Amino acid sequence: MQAHFLEYNHQAYIIYQAHPYPCNLYNTKWSTYIYSIENKKIIYEAPFSFSLDYQEKRKRFILQRQKPRIETRFFELKDDLPPIEEVLKEIKKK
Repeated sequence: MQAHFLEYNHQAYIIYQAHPYPCNLYNTKWSTYIYSIENKKIIYEAPFSFSLDYQEKRKRFILQRQKPRIETRFFELKDDLPPIEEVLKEIKKK
């Protein structure tokens, strides 16, 4: 398992990558989960590996995915910060 913390809009999240079926050692596909510490539940799940970071001073999310090559995308936010669920919906579209 790989994990890192994300702080966004004064809330903390854990983004972790885990094997969805640990009993099947031959399945190499991992999933990424975002866990809300405040709500004590998983708020996002994706069947691929990605990394998400938030730069507070620039109000920018940085999404990195491992495809045949590493892909990096930047998502700029306005002054009023939307809930993280809305940001994740926009990221999922792209």
